[in-house]
Amino acid sequence: MNPRAAQEAALEHARRQLAHSRAELLAHVRGTRASSSETSGSDANDVLQQWWDRHPLKTALQVAAPVLLGQAKRHPAAALLLAAAAGAALVLLRPWRALPWTAWALLRSLPLQTLWTAYLRHQKSRRAFDPTKPPD
Repeated sequence: MNPRAAQEAALEHARRQLAHSRAELLAHVRGTRASSSETSGSDANDVLQQWWDRHPLKTALQVAAPVLLGQAKRHPAAALLLAAAAGAALVLLRPWRALPWTAWALLRSLPLQTLWTAYLRHQKSRRAFDPTKPPD
């Protein structure tokens, strides 16, 4: 390996370590655990996760999932027919025509201001630190 490639590899390794330690520090400050794959944009993920945790459909899915999975394992042909019937109903009813109303209802329930604030904070932190730029 030539010296230039070795230097770039060492620099890339240092950047990964720095990103990982930042994620660990942010997680510690927030009181959560950072995963090794945590990258930027986790604020938006946190906001969406909190929104989903409070959403009424989550509870309904948690209650229905074990029952539906058990039935699908016992009767796979019936599950296939039910899925085909649901697909046919989608084609016939064309629910996407009602999308403007449903999209508006969904947008009203999303925490858009919090997501926007998290996005701006992320953009500001990206501008504040540029690993390729030498320190002043």
